Amino acid sequence: MKKILTLALILVFAVFGLMFGSLNDTPVMIDYLWLKTEWPLGVNLMLFFLAGVIVSGLMVYVSMWISLKRRIAALKKSQSSTDRRSAASGSQLTLHD
Repeated sequence: MKKILTLALILVFAVFGLMFGSLNDTPVMIDYLWLKTEWPLGVNLMLFFLAGVIVSGLMVYVSMWISLKRRIAALKKSQSSTDRRSAASGSQLTLHD
């Protein structure tokens, strides 16, 4: 069921993309310092939207990664201090059969 919904969503976005591209077919020249391109306005808009989605996704991923690394470091520090305290007090776990 989830695959069907995913495929339907992809199809809807593809149809909207085709409609958007066909309605905005005026050629536009863009100068990228080292390269000049002349593509239809719809293509340029979709490419820049896609680039924005990718960049923002990478920013979210990196921020989550940094946050998790800090959390792991704090947990390791907490665990090592707990281990030192339990070793200093001489308490050991014993297993009974």
